[in-house]
Amino acid sequence: MTTITLLGGQHPVAMPSIGIAEALLIAAGAGYSDARGIWALAACVGCCSTAANGMRGVSLATCRMDVLVYGEAVYSHLRERGATATGIIEAARSLVPMLSARVAPATEEEVAAHAGFSGAGPGGST
Repeated sequence: MTTITLLGGQHPVAMPSIGIAEALLIAAGAGYSDARGIWALAACVGCCSTAANGMRGVSLATCRMDVLVYGEAVYSHLRERGATATGIIEAARSLVPMLSARVAPATEEEVAAHAGFSGAGPGGST
């Protein structure tokens, strides 16, 4: 089981739907140089892990699917529970590659290259 470390503990990771994963990646990669940047990252933590459990009545859906509004709520919740801004950023950065893989899974060629296999030649098999 994949986990992230935050608030002094390990929190299981579960990937959201492809659509939500893509929305999170767009927000996280938007290059915000203000608070919206960390809110986008906090939204990743909230959507992909149990670290933000306990946010009564707050979800991406109740925030009208607005990643930044949800992210601000997650960020505030985590900070109030004792998380540091750096901890939230590090946890979110560990999720970004997983979200990317969810949106664009590795191709057969990438998997084969990583595993050390080569494709079959013309008319051959592997």
